[in-house]
Amino acid sequence: MKHCPTCKMTVDEENECPFCSSNLTYEPTVSEEKEHIIWNRYYFAYIFKNSWFSLSCILIGMVKIILTRPPLSVLFLLAVLFALVSLSASIFQRRLANKLKKIFNEDYIPLEIGFEKYIIGAVALVMFLFL
Repeated sequence: MKHCPTCKMTVDEENECPFCSSNLTYEPTVSEEKEHIIWNRYYFAYIFKNSWFSLSCILIGMVKIILTRPPLSVLFLLAVLFALVSLSASIFQRRLANKLKKIFNEDYIPLEIGFEKYIIGAVALVMFLFL
């Protein structure tokens, strides 16, 4: 773990801060058990950068629901569920990746989580369009 001088977060990275992209190479190692996230502009920019697709799927779904006012059905509930799963996977991507390090290869995890959040969001978008 290293403490970032720019965004003041403690991150589990060696070379570059994932939130503000500052160089961590020459920063001293900190003995912490888990990452310490500070809710600042760097964190919100990171969250928006990772969840823009999920947010746009939810926005398109909301517009479609407002315009058509579909009846409550299984397809409607599944579309909402998939949109929320996609959003939560994109918001908690780093936490999921840290939990999955014990099971999967480190190079495979970001690809898998990124792929899943885009596929689930696209499925939710298609379901919203068929309402």
